[in-house]
Amino acid sequence: MNPLRLFSVVIPAFNEENVIGNTLTCVENYLSARKIPHETIVINNGSIDRTRQIVIDWAKLGHSVRMLENVQNRGKGYAVHQGILASRGDWVLFMDADNAAPIEEMEKVWPLMDGQWDVLVGSRRVPGAVFVKRQPWLREMVGIAFSRLANFLVCPGIPDFTCGFKCLRREAALDLFKRQTVEDWTFDIEILLMARKRGYKIAQFPVTWTDAAKTNLKMFKDTWVCLRGLLAIWWNLVNGKYRNS
Repeated sequence: MNPLRLFSVVIPAFNEENVIGNTLTCVENYLSARKIPHETIVINNGSIDRTRQIVIDWAKLGHSVRMLENVQNRGKGYAVHQGILASRGDWVLFMDADNAAPIEEMEKVWPLMDGQWDVLVGSRRVPGAVFVKRQPWLREMVGIAFSRLANFLVCPGIPDFTCGFKCLRREAALDLFKRQTVEDWTFDIEILLMARKRGYKIAQFPVTWTDAAKTNLKMFKDTWVCLRGLLAIWWNLVNGKYRNS
């Protein structure tokens, strides 16, 4: 890995008052101990709890934290889009606010920043992945079925699209997220599909995953949203939207 001028961490947050402080602590402690120059960008995506105040208080302690704010929740994809385009790092990681795949998983990522890869995808469905605490059975089965459908319709070979731990080289991140069209949970699929279409090199690596007891996922509503998003991506694909240009 070449020395990093700056490493960016993007964290979308919607009503995460119970976890965001701990996650910011983990990120700061880990990157500081490794002496990695870094910035953390939290996107407060329409939270109505104390998420905003906790991030403000954290920033007052002198940490390298910035906050972007949406008055209303516009979807996880939109929040990550904002954070990526506001980032300044040579590489940018986006991760979940609950630290389900912890920041320490970067130990598997640093060796891959060797110039060969552009997009590094954390996965719960490749050899070596570890579940400390699994998702509820129904939610896990729905996630597997959804990924298989996405494999069939638009982007084969990636068994886990929705793991919230992905790291991108700056040039690839800005190029892909500027072209993003979906704002919901399916944004990962569109980003990885475009990455392939545009010739970026993708590597998958196993993560250790601990499911959070609290989740913002509403099973039936968000399943419908994801199906609608996937169909929109498929429609764009068959109509040539993602041609390399």
